[in-house]
Amino acid sequence: MGVRAAGRTVVIEGTEILRVEGEKIVEDWVIWDALGLLRQLGLLPPMSSTL
Repeated sequence: MGVRAAGRTVVIEGTEILRVEGEKIVEDWVIWDALGLLRQLGLLPPMSSTL
């Protein structure tokens, strides 16, 4: 994706929602903090503290 590997550890937060029928998972939705990831990789500036 045009970004060189840096060998750094990043932390990504997210949410996973499962729909269960009986004892089986029948649907799975996942959303993660892509903006936070890009900031940790230095691809976007940090969030401004002047809000």
